[in-house]
Amino acid sequence: MRKPSHLRVTEGATAGGEMILENLWGSIVNTWEPERERTTAELLRHTRAQWEIFRGKPDIVRRHGASMPERLQAVIEKEGGWTRY
Repeated sequence: MRKPSHLRVTEGATAGGEMILENLWGSIVNTWEPERERTTAELLRHTRAQWEIFRGKPDIVRRHGASMPERLQAVIEKEGGWTRY
């Protein structure tokens, strides 16, 4: 397996809840070590372990949600271009 160099937001995936999940997924991908976790089973184990870390930090989703107005304003200011998020 190969680690993607980036995650792509597909057209239409701009609703707040979807963006929060994309951030969580990005965190899972960024902590994945494909040279060590090579099989589908290992990737699944990694994903579940990361999800348990999120469950131990219940404010993570609240923080992402609270930052949405700032994130959306940044997108507007960049006219849909890349932001620091």
